[in-house]
Amino acid sequence: HSEEGTNGFRYSLTNTPTGATINETTGVVTWTPTANQIGNRTFQVVATDAAGNTATQAVNVEVVGEVLAQFRLEATDEQGNPITAVNVGDEFLLNIYVEDLRGLQGTGLFAAYLDVIAQNGLIEPVDTSPITHATDYIISATGTVASAGVIDELGGAANSQTPFGPEERLLATVRYVATASGTEVIDGDPADSFPASDTLFYGGTSPVPTSQISYGSESIQILLGFGANDDVFNFDEDTSNNTLDVLANDRTESGAALTVTAVGSTSNGGTVTIASDGKSLRYTPAANYNGEEFFTYTVSDGGNTTDTATVIVQVQPVNDPPTAVNDTFTAQQGSTDNFFDVLANDLITPDSGETLRVASLGTPSAGGSVRIGSSGTHVLYTPASGLTGQETFTYTVSDGNGGTSTATVTVNGVPANDPPTVVNESFTVQEDAAQASFDVLANDSTADAGETLTIASVGTASQGGQVSLSTNKLQLQYKPAANFSGTETVTYVVDDSRGGTATGTATFTVTGVNDPPTATDDTLTALSGTAATVLDVLANDSIVPDTGETLTITNVSATTNGGTVAITNNGTRVSYTPPNGTFEGTDTFTYTISDGNGGTDTASVTVNVLDYTPRDIGGAITTGNTDGMGLAGFEISLSGTDTFGENVSMTAMTGTDGKYVFNDLAPGNYTLTRTSLPFLTGGDETLQVNSGENDSDSLNNSFTEPSRRAEFIDVRDFLGSTPQQTIMAAVTPGAASDGQAWYRMTGSGWTGISNVEVQLSADLSIVTINATRNGTAVQATLSGRDARAVQFLGQDGNDRLLRIAGPASAINFQPVTSTASTQAAAEGEADSTAGGVAAAFAVAANDTTTSGNSAASNTSNASASLTAEGESNDSASIALAYSAATNSAPQASVNTVTSTALADNSLDRSSNPLMSLTASSSLFDNSLLPYDTVNYSTDSNPGDQSAGTSLDSTNASLAPDFVDEAIAEGDSDDAQDWRYDSAEIESESDEDLNAALDELFGTELAES
Repeated sequence: HSEEGTNGFRYSLTNTPTGATINETTGVVTWTPTANQIGNRTFQVVATDAAGNTATQAVNVEVVGEVLAQFRLEATDEQGNPITAVNVGDEFLLNIYVEDLRGLQGTGLFAAYLDVIAQNGLIEPVDTSPITHATDYIISATGTVASAGVIDELGGAANSQTPFGPEERLLATVRYVATASGTEVIDGDPADSFPASDTLFYGGTSPVPTSQISYGSESIQILLGFGANDDVFNFDEDTSNNTLDVLANDRTESGAALTVTAVGSTSNGGTVTIASDGKSLRYTPAANYNGEEFFTYTVSDGGNTTDTATVIVQVQPVNDPPTAVNDTFTAQQGSTDNFFDVLANDLITPDSGETLRVASLGTPSAGGSVRIGSSGTHVLYTPASGLTGQETFTYTVSDGNGGTSTATVTVNGVPANDPPTVVNESFTVQEDAAQASFDVLANDSTADAGETLTIASVGTASQGGQVSLSTNKLQLQYKPAANFSGTETVTYVVDDSRGGTATGTATFTVTGVNDPPTATDDTLTALSGTAATVLDVLANDSIVPDTGETLTITNVSATTNGGTVAITNNGTRVSYTPPNGTFEGTDTFTYTISDGNGGTDTASVTVNVLDYTPRDIGGAITTGNTDGMGLAGFEISLSGTDTFGENVSMTAMTGTDGKYVFNDLAPGNYTLTRTSLPFLTGGDETLQVNSGENDSDSLNNSFTEPSRRAEFIDVRDFLGSTPQQTIMAAVTPGAASDGQAWYRMTGSGWTGISNVEVQLSADLSIVTINATRNGTAVQATLSGRDARAVQFLGQDGNDRLLRIAGPASAINFQPVTSTASTQAAAEGEADSTAGGVAAAFAVAANDTTTSGNSAASNTSNASASLTAEGESNDSASIALAYSAATNSAPQASVNTVTSTALADNSLDRSSNPLMSLTASSSLFDNSLLPYDTVNYSTDSNPGDQSAGTSLDSTNASLAPDFVDEAIAEGDSDDAQDWRYDSAEIESESDEDLNAALDELFGTELAES
């Protein structure tokens, strides 16, 4: 096992072959077998660990002897030239040679026999005398054609008593004919008859073992001698009996004439046949087909072999004319410009993608007039005055590709139609009536004979009722909206079956009916041992949908546990008295209410009889601000013992306003506790609350208002540029839902935002805000490296203090759903024109630049610069961090502020620095001051381009320590290019400065 290591692990052998050894550490077996060890040899490898546990594996080794003799097989042509390929039908020779491999001491082979096997059946020995024995081995020569692919017991003995020596000699030759194409493998194999077919050395007393003989192998490629090659032909759509000379590119090496013997099926419905002479094909594509069609054909050279190739016919499309179909329309006498859609039944098939247009018109046969509509898709027809009977005219359509077709339009003239006469209807139904049918056609009429009136359409009911047409379109079906009473109207259109229409209005008067009230079950509380308790059971009951009704209690039932209940306060309340002075538990009864208009309903009342009144205990914790915001999101605990001797332990979270509350407590003595909070003053604090039996809620238990500890307040808290609408949160990096110690929202821009939970990734790069906005869960993700959106104000243990710029409208909150991504682009990220990350620089007495640039010692100047190399466009903030040197004054006054543009004039200071410093400004000890913004636009010139800022201070103990940052060519404002570790700006000699930097930044400098 790997967990036990390798110490003490050893390998060994059992049943070890003579001469075999094993490395006990590596398990490598070393063995040189002897001739006496030829054959299968089995032994075991044993592995033993330090504890004495063993595992055994059997190893089987086949020991073979040295090859002493070999047969070599070689294919040649009739002239003895070696060959690798023949055509089907060709004859070739297979020569079998033998050789003594024992070196110079070899005497040669006295007798040699083998079987010759054609493995793939692609060749056969010729019919007549296929075997010729070499004269050196003519004695006892044998060899028979056992089957089509096997020569059995082929060989012979030497005709000389004088040893031949080790040289290779011809044993025999077999003549074969190739019968099929492919690759044939011819193998030698040991002969089967012993001792008659033994292989012997001169002077040998025993046959050569077959395991020490190589029997040889030969392979030969057999070609067809002719070949069919793929063809491509092109013909137009709808052509027929096209001749395909598929043999034109087929090859024949023997000169034999090729013929087509078969064709396959076509891929797209075309037909193909073999011409009577077998030399070509006849092809006809399917009607209206264009595109590629495939089929195969087979050729033969007149023998038993064939070859197959594929034909691709590319059928080129040709335009098919459209099909215009005759039309019949009706036109009324006296009508004008009747719209006839003559193209509606016309066709472009078999073509596709064409658009038909009317190209021309014939003259109407009875004096009417017709013209093509503006779009060419219809015609406008006006009959002659008084037209009766029929009139015809022709029209021609074009498909836009040269194809046209003509059809005839027949117009039936009919007398002019008068519209029907519709009379408005009035109906009365009750509120909440079921759907019913109403005959609105009963008083409608038509002056024309032979017409049938139907309702063509119906409008929307004016007050939300449901209205539709009956299946036969002879009636309206109407149902008023639930609980509606009043007047509702519906318009409908009547059709006379000849195109005449008229509109009518149906008015429905919906008479009101009383709706019963709704009584809702109640759960209420009464005190044991007291007089009657008045219960307001009507508080949650309703008269909806009615209005203007007054509910009263008309009846109460007996209680389930013997209490007394009665109607009081003129039917608006009930009084309840427990069964006795010591009863505690649940008692129930029912009550019935009336709306005064005949409607009633009944509900159940459950009375919890207690010997105390439940009360709430709560309070608040704030930071003394006046905007209604408090310290939120941290835990208050309550512990103690109630008057029943039960231990009570509860926790509550403070809300956005800093308030907390514990609900439904019994009387008792309780302790409220808040623990110390990171970054804030004050330690653990407790409050005592003693709640008596008759006490009510206690909601003013407020803890001492903490404030930020001094070390976590810096000059940014007093700058006018610092955001005033913020979330300040204490967060543990890398923690999830339990990582927030507290938060506080500042400003009025957070209306509707509550339940804030701020999370910070372990690498401080991502800030996630989970919150509730107007009852909906929302989430936003910000970049921890975007100093405009997130400021790091300090570190207290594992916690970080963040200030997040608001208001809520400036943060991209998104509703939280099961598939919502929490990796949305952070506000301020990926903007190539706004905001290189601010770089921080420390200054102190006698420091030198960590970048290697010289800096004057014991001077009052502090500066910082950035250097751009290559081609880029961006802007970056330069910041200075001041820390007072040992025994120096705690602050330095700024005298002057300058900003310079160096090298190319394409770099310059922004007109809107992050903070304006004047000669009266002061820099306090341990201050990080974002100062200036520098815009840069570099080219690809080799020279660097720089811009910088400088501060002049009256405190002689301050000297600059600054870092130059190179901007790589093509830089697109990658924040990683602008990160600094505190080690980069720490002094090599000033320990006091380093301590001040660590205190000031912790590791935050790298995230600035």
